[in-house]
Amino acid sequence: MKMYKVFLMVAVVCFGMALATVATADDGSESEVSGQETFECQFNLGLGGAPWMEAYDSLYGASSTASFTGHVAVRFRLPKYTPLVLEVSAVFPYGVGVALGLDIVHTDRVRLHIGDFGMFGNLTVPVSVARLERKIDIVFGVGAEVKLTKTVSMTLDWRVFMPPPITTFRHYGDFARPMYDEALKGGQIWIGFSRVW
Repeated sequence: MKMYKVFLMVAVVCFGMALATVATADDGSESEVSGQETFECQFNLGLGGAPWMEAYDSLYGASSTASFTGHVAVRFRLPKYTPLVLEVSAVFPYGVGVALGLDIVHTDRVRLHIGDFGMFGNLTVPVSVARLERKIDIVFGVGAEVKLTKTVSMTLDWRVFMPPPITTFRHYGDFARPMYDEALKGGQIWIGFSRVW
């Protein structure tokens, strides 16, 4: 992996953490509880991949999707005003992305978010279907968070990384279907922990 790509991934994560620090800085005018009711920043770290993906024979041979990845994300919420979640993330060692999700369940201990839809920039090889070179992937997925303490949660996330269909089908026609089949079977599953500020 080229050094500038590693630097770019680290810079994106650091930017997200810096933004979280600035956004959640306590100016002394509100209590901590009151601040968390209006704005929430969450740092998430997970490991996993697609270890259960079947290696299958197709026109393109065995799968080329990553079987092990790391996931770092910073999520921003305004739970008092909207169920939307903004996520800035990095998948190591592949690239960085941004996604928008929707909290469909939000209780004191459990959160479920769906439709984590966004764009992912491939800085090295793509996470899924690496044989098909491209710079951008479309990402969608779901996630769950179970609170262990007041600020720490256990997380489970699933993401699928898809080549852009407009260009892929235009170039490969019906031969693109095995690529999307591989991308779906190779959805990345990460188990991790998060901390809220």
